[in-house]
Amino acid sequence: MAPQSRPRKVRKPTRAGRPGGRTTSPVPASSRYTARTRPAPRFRPEWHKAVGAAAIVAGFALFFVCRFNGWGIHNYGGHVWYLVGIVLAASSTWWFGAFDRAT
Repeated sequence: MAPQSRPRKVRKPTRAGRPGGRTTSPVPASSRYTARTRPAPRFRPEWHKAVGAAAIVAGFALFFVCRFNGWGIHNYGGHVWYLVGIVLAASSTWWFGAFDRAT
């Protein structure tokens, strides 16, 4: 024969850590509000911006020289210079701080 179990006690649900089950704090709601702060803009030195601008210009220039076959560039690697120009222009985003962490 199995032993008889005792019935469980029914407990009232209370919030943990709050004495007496209080659900509100004595602090008014308006004093708890914290406004959002805008992140500070990323700062890059001027020479970074100059190198980034030069990379964009060089990349687009190489792309257009390849587009119009200037100086017979297709004889030296074919159409790979399109990609080199695009990659060079796209890599300039690093110089402008596109991959910096927001602070």
